[in-house]
Amino acid sequence: MKFAVVDDDINYRDIFELAVAKTSLTDTFSFFSNPGQFLKAAGQYDAVFLDIQMPYAFSDGQILKSDQKTRTFGFEIAHRLRQICPHIPVVFLTSYPELVFDAFGLNVIAFIDKKDLTERLPDVIYRIISEKTAESSIAVEIISSTRTVRIPLRSIVYCEVNNRDVFIHTADAEELQIRKHTLGSLYELIDADQIFLFASRSLFVNLHYIARIGGRKLYLKGLRNPVPVARDRFDEINKAFVRYHSV
Repeated sequence: MKFAVVDDDINYRDIFELAVAKTSLTDTFSFFSNPGQFLKAAGQYDAVFLDIQMPYAFSDGQILKSDQKTRTFGFEIAHRLRQICPHIPVVFLTSYPELVFDAFGLNVIAFIDKKDLTERLPDVIYRIISEKTAESSIAVEIISSTRTVRIPLRSIVYCEVNNRDVFIHTADAEELQIRKHTLGSLYELIDADQIFLFASRSLFVNLHYIARIGGRKLYLKGLRNPVPVARDRFDEINKAFVRYHSV
């Protein structure tokens, strides 16, 4: 996934980089101090973090620099974004939380108070990834069928290798053996470093389906039997579980 950050204060770039470094994500962030440059490239991004107090204004379709730094021109930028890329979610950055009431209709999924940016940013990133993952699917060939089928990523509970055969387990209690994939190549296909994590060398799991963790086992929603967690994976799985379910 690719995220854009639109903020004229370059100091916040360091905060973003530090916050992302605390996660297990490999997302790409691009930073824009000029909203006009961002709007030209907006279609390349999956979400945008947008400062409300931007010192820019619109005039006859042009973006002009303004010396009124207290003005909320971030709302104008968000309105323009909705016209050209209506499906890109917006996360507003602000030092004035009361402005949340002025953002109606702008596809805003979160407000982050700038003083809480370091603490809240990882959780918001995981929320965006979770929602994007829910909309996605993968195409795989099933061993028992000559057809290629598409499986919604949100329906995948976990994937495992058993005697060199690779299986996908879904929320509908299906166990699908697939062709042409190792567990590692399936992990890469799913973009697994975002919402799927390895619990052991032979199994990776969808964070959405973890109900609880106990005794180095994962108890998954809708499944009677837990799945094991390797000793060297337990801490990362536990931290990712807490982050995901705290959003």
